Amino acid sequence: MKANTVHKLLPFFTMAIMLLPLSVMAQETEEELRKKKKKIEQDIRYTNKLLSETEQNRETTLSRLNLIRNKINNREQLIATISSEVDFLKNQIAKNKRKIKRLNLELEELKEEYAQLIYHAYKTKSKYHKLMFVFSADGFNQAYRRLKYLRQYGDYRKKQARLIQKKKEKLNQTIAELKQDTDQKINLLAQKEQERQKLKSEKKGQGETIVKLKSRENQLRRSLSQKRQQAKELESQIQKIIAAQMKATKPKETGSSPEFRLSPEQVELSDKFTKNRGKLPWPTKRGKISSTFGKHRHEELGVEEFNNGITIRTSKSANAYAVFNGKVTKVISIGNKKAVLIQHGDYFTLYDNLYNTDVTPGDEVSTGDNIGTIKTDNSTGETEVNFQIWKATSNRKPENLNPAGWLLSR
Repeated sequence: MKANTVHKLLPFFTMAIMLLPLSVMAQETEEELRKKKKKIEQDIRYTNKLLSETEQNRETTLSRLNLIRNKINNREQLIATISSEVDFLKNQIAKNKRKIKRLNLELEELKEEYAQLIYHAYKTKSKYHKLMFVFSADGFNQAYRRLKYLRQYGDYRKKQARLIQKKKEKLNQTIAELKQDTDQKINLLAQKEQERQKLKSEKKGQGETIVKLKSRENQLRRSLSQKRQQAKELESQIQKIIAAQMKATKPKETGSSPEFRLSPEQVELSDKFTKNRGKLPWPTKRGKISSTFGKHRHEELGVEEFNNGITIRTSKSANAYAVFNGKVTKVISIGNKKAVLIQHGDYFTLYDNLYNTDVTPGDEVSTGDNIGTIKTDNSTGETEVNFQIWKATSNRKPENLNPAGWLLSR
């Protein structure tokens, strides 16, 4: 191929290469949208299940409000996802309409060409005419070429008939796809409207929950103050336990400040724990985060929550599970609940608000081992576990880490 020809064709090759990934990307996007929609719908169903477990309890809590907000957020994501699906189908419908128009034009051209072939065949349909056409040749070579021409002409006619049939089948298939996409679009638009109505109802429910919480603001403040006091007491115990655990290891002098030297096995465990950041399993089989890490101020209620970890709302009688291999350091009792502290080298994980425990200090645990049964609050009906991650340091108090960045995304 000449250089100037290649140069002329280069833009077409470039366009073909650019268009190929777009079609693949569109297919992936459609699949991703379906998966995302399915996951959101599952989350909403599970949140509804958790909320229904406490429906009979008169006491309204911040945890319930947080779950309702979580569900509203999921519902808004679902509506947005459905909108994206509708937009995708609109593009598919427009694409199929253009394809149908093109196929109809091509089919008409084929039919017209085939009609001309049939007319010509009719004009020369008798065997006599065909024989006369062959025998009237000037010589053998010309007669052979004429005979070959007649055969090729017949084959071409059959080929055209097959092309017309295939084009019709392709057209019918595209029309069926168009109908399917259109029906799906109508169903999605109906579903979107249903979700909007549910969202409206849920936002109304959120407002009613806020009003109920406002009506018992003083009680709410006392409850939060009590929880904060217990959290401080637990935090103080954790710091003392970790400090004692690290002090028990052999110190290595590095300048003016001591650096705690872990055993080779503990160092390896710490490294593995670090490498699993974002990959750790959840401490519950199923659950929804009802309170996130750090301080949270509820402006409409005028109260503030504080969390040293994340609180996971789960089903009644659910168990807590170890998120990584380690050794049980301590089982802590505060009030009528228990907490388990597990060491993973210089990292520690805490599982708080347990009704009973299935481990004792000194036990070696593996990822997924049962730690204990999560406590259900008798007054609210809520089953929640508070999960925390701490890291020992050599020259200051243990560092409190946000567990959300360490667990697998759900």
